[in-house]
Order: sequence, then structure tokens, then C-alpha cells
Amino acid sequence: MLNDTHGQCQIHTELFEDVTYYITVRAVTGCHEEYIVSSSDGVTLDRVSPKAIFSVEATNDTIVYIQDNVIYQSVTDSISIVCNVSDSQEIQSLEWGLGSLPSLSDIEPFTQDLKSLTSVALLVPGEAVFVTLNAVDKAGNQELASSYAVIADTTAPEMIDIECTQFISVRKSIVTCSWQTIVENESILKETTISMGSAQNEFDILDRFVVHKDTYSFTRDLYNNIDHLSNITVVFITVTISNVVGHKTTYGREVIVDRTAPDADRLDVVTSATQGRVADHHQKCQLPRGYVEVKLINVADEESSIDDKRYLFDVSMCNFDVNMYVFDGNRYELEDHWYAFDDRINVFYEIRYVYDSKRYLSDDNMHVLYDNMYLFNYNRYLFDDSSYVSDDIRHLFDDSSIAFDANINVSNNNRYVSDDNRYVLTTLGSNNYSPSLFPFR
Repeated sequence: MLNDTHGQCQIHTELFEDVTYYITVRAVTGCHEEYIVSSSDGVTLDRVSPKAIFSVEATNDTIVYIQDNVIYQSVTDSISIVCNVSDSQEIQSLEWGLGSLPSLSDIEPFTQDLKSLTSVALLVPGEAVFVTLNAVDKAGNQELASSYAVIADTTAPEMIDIECTQFISVRKSIVTCSWQTIVENESILKETTISMGSAQNEFDILDRFVVHKDTYSFTRDLYNNIDHLSNITVVFITVTISNVVGHKTTYGREVIVDRTAPDADRLDVVTSATQGRVADHHQKCQLPRGYVEVKLINVADEESSIDDKRYLFDVSMCNFDVNMYVFDGNRYELEDHWYAFDDRINVFYEIRYVYDSKRYLSDDNMHVLYDNMYLFNYNRYLFDDSSYVSDDIRHLFDDSSIAFDANINVSNNNRYVSDDNRYVLTTLGSNNYSPSLFPFR
């Protein structure tokens, strides 16, 4: 449409991004070969929104850690985030907001001052917040962008139910520390370290050994340490757990080095023929054949508690090449092949003395032996050290000869037969009599 004063024109052509175009108008006048030329201001095509780049800028008193698009920081009163916004053309407006989700501003509304938003903040520990940018350029292109999640962590991690070995010795030198789990609710666990020393804050045994964060126990043999350093009486263990923003918790444990064995005044044989009734004094003989009752007097250990008590029944003192019997009460039943008497033929085995050897085990596996000798009475013969007298006073045995009442049977070449021709005694050595395993019939 053309007239004398104005006109309108539409051109269909391809325009390219960030290229400036000028529109030129030429008007022909009434004079021959004369015209007027006029050009417009440049027009640039802009179809790209502004670009925002978020970065972390922590102060000296703030620790920041980034992992898996999450920013963990050690404070709650500020946000360690800055943003650089760029556009090929001019930016018209910039606004900043704080939200619980990306692109939201439900915590703090949009403001044009980012520093006022991040320098004074009230973050809740463990809860994520997002800094959201709303940028608009001159062409009307809008950019709505959000930062990584920001989580404030103000508490240290916690180790649940940590337990360490209480007592060690050169015989039992392994130290084990175990825990149920490690709780870290606001950020990420960084590491667990274990240190050991002969004194507090002196880690001369083990210094900051790092345990994998998915491990729930630690074991170390300290034999060389406690064997070579005889003055060590306590091993100090320090367990430290820390998270990625520097908060840490330290646990201390003490392990007593036990260098002495437990002790007892004596071991009494107190076997009673009545169930539930225990004698109050030591006896050298007993009536029951199927069990033995013993009582330890004044058992004590200066460094650790008594962990176990084991009783050994053997034919000689301090002989440990046999089975050990562990009992939890006062009455001790023996296996058949450990009976001191044979119920079928009522004779003794070739055993003269039976010893009850006591072995005390403390928590550190140190032990002491405490021995007493006692003899059995199987309701017919009572044996007492050097002389033997039957319970019905019918037969008298001494070290050199055996006499039977009514002189029915007499000794013959150190071989003695009772009046019923049932029991035979043989000598096993100098004046030491032991019943034969095979009776005459």
C-alpha cells in the first residue's frame, strides 16, 4: 500500500540468530533521477534465553562438599552459592528465590538481590533447599533455573553400640572392636579411623588406621606390642568418625593388659551323698561313686574377671592329655569311662589315686593350676593315703602286710586274696597297692 506519506512492506526471508539486519527505504521524488534513501536501526534476531551458571563460594568458616548434585555445607545461616548470568544481548531483569523444590520460591519470594537472599538464611539441618533464578532478556526470552540441592549439616555422626575387647594378655592378644551401625542423617559419612596407644593421646601402637565406612568391626593382634613393652598395663583405643563437612565424634575405650594369672586359696572336695547338701569342709574320701562336688575358696583375679572354670579328672597330677570337663554347677557327672569304679564287677581299675586338678581361666586365657588329692570309697573299702580300712572294719590293709580277721587268708608273696576269693590286690611299686582289674572267680 503506497501513498504520499507512508507505506508498509512485508518481506519473507530467513533470518539467523545473533545477526543484525537493517531495513533501507528508498523514495523516488518527482524530479527525474532523484530519490531519498533512509535506513532503520539494526535489528538482531535473539531467540536464546539467558544462561545461568551456579557455583559454590564458601567462606573460611564454612565447609562445603558436593556429591551427586547435592551441596552439603556446615552452617545454617548462609548459602554458599553465587550465580553468573549471561546473554548475547542485554538482560532486562533478574530475580532470585528460595524454594523447597526446583523452580519454586515457597521459602523466600523472588528478590532482585541474591546476596540478601544467601547471606542471611535460616536453613533447617538435613532439609534440602534450592536457589531459583528468573532471568528475562530484552527480547523477552525467560530462563527459570535452579541450583543443586543445598543441605546444611550441623551434627556429627553417631556410632551405635560400640564394644571393644576388655582384657588381653600375651596368651590372648587379639583386640576386636565392633559396632552395630553408624548414623549420619544430614550429610554423608566420610571415614572411620582407629588409633591405639600406650597412653592417652599417644598413638604409638596404631595411628589413624582408616576403616572402610561399610565395615562394622576391626581386629588387630597386639602380641608384639605387649610382649616387647612389658610396662604396658592399658591399651587406649580411640575411634573417630567424621562426615564430609568436618563434624566428628570420638569414642575412647580402654583395654586392660592382664599380666598375672588368677589365684585361689584352695580347692576343697565337698561331695555329699544327699542331693542339694554340700559339705563345708575338705574331705579326702567320699561315698558316692558317680559324681564329685568341689568348691573353690577365695577365687580372685586382680586385673580381670574369671571367665571359665574347668575341672580335670586324671590318674596323675597335672596331666592334661585327657578330656577337660566344664561344669556349671556343684554336681559333676562323669562319663562312663571316667568312673573310678566299675559297677558291673565292683572292683577298682588300676588306679591308686584320683586327682581333681583345677584349671582357672581368666578372661585373658591365663590360667593357674590348683591340685588336691582325694580317694574314693565305694561302700566296701575306704582308702586313706597309706593304710586302707574297709567301712565294716572286716579287712585291714597296711603298707607291708594284709591281715584278715579269723586269719582265713594271709599274704603270700605280696599277693593277697580276700575271704570271699573275689578281690585281689597286687603291688605296683614300693608299698603302693592297687586293686587288680581282673578278680578271681
